[in-house]
Amino acid sequence: MPDAAKHLSGVCGEEVTEADILRLALDGHLTLSVNFANHAYVKSQKVVYFDEEELRNSVKQGIYPPEFKFSDMPFSKDKLMLATRIDEGKFLTREHDNNILEIEGVWDLPMIGGETIYVQSKYHELTGGPSVDLISIDGCFVARNEDNICVLQDSFNHYYDDYYGYRAQWQVQIDKLRRLELSKNNNPRKEKILLLRKEKAHKYYKILADWNKRDNYFEAYNLPEDSILVVRTDALREFEQLISDNEQEKNTTACSSPPNKSELSETERNTMLKLIIGMAIDAYGYDPKNTRNSATGDKNGISAKLALKKITISDDTIRKFLKEAKNIL
Repeated sequence: MPDAAKHLSGVCGEEVTEADILRLALDGHLTLSVNFANHAYVKSQKVVYFDEEELRNSVKQGIYPPEFKFSDMPFSKDKLMLATRIDEGKFLTREHDNNILEIEGVWDLPMIGGETIYVQSKYHELTGGPSVDLISIDGCFVARNEDNICVLQDSFNHYYDDYYGYRAQWQVQIDKLRRLELSKNNNPRKEKILLLRKEKAHKYYKILADWNKRDNYFEAYNLPEDSILVVRTDALREFEQLISDNEQEKNTTACSSPPNKSELSETERNTMLKLIIGMAIDAYGYDPKNTRNSATGDKNGISAKLALKKITISDDTIRKFLKEAKNIL
């Protein structure tokens, strides 16, 4: 964080503080990441793309898309959709792989759950604001890319003294066992004592193994205390490009003469949208009848192909214009 602030100060020509970096991340201008110093545990989440208007109409008719999980609400005929909205047409469902994964290294913060509250809390600490005591019932999320998002897990083991008691006893037996193995004592009872120590150590190890096999994990509402907030080099470059594009747009607007022609007419815009969806159908297999399309989210989709040509357009923007074009068709 200090290095990122120093670097951006040079880029912007004015002082940029760590609090400024946190504010930029909260406002969606800069991607903030976290480095897990002592590993972390997660469950992988499922990303679903679905047209929001179609989703609302379907739910109104009592038809619940199988892509989402719905729960009955007390004292109501309505159902609660168990999903977190990431962006327009993009959701994170509560359906996930039950396997607990151990992760390490640097992961991005998608800023859709408890990680946002964590960053807000750090921002208030640096700016002298009030303490933030909120929690997110959706959990705390980390991501490697836009389709690889995980929810952090905490363990009940951290809150039970019995677990740590057994672990301490196991460690005591292991230490005694190692000292006895390394000793040069020729006591004839040495082998018998070694066997006894091994049996005790195995007993405590079995208890610990049973603890870890239990379904005692739950969604964490915050990042681990030893988490280190960082900014990836790629994220800094993207932000620098954003600054450059904004400056270029300002200069172009200030220096250019008034346009000779107004914005596109409705007919011209409709023609342009037809052209866009026609190319999407022909070149990328886009199907207007499907709510999910690899052309608007797959690693080989339109956005990824354009990126190879140094053209950056987000999947959300592509879906927006294809939706408009679909309505015309």
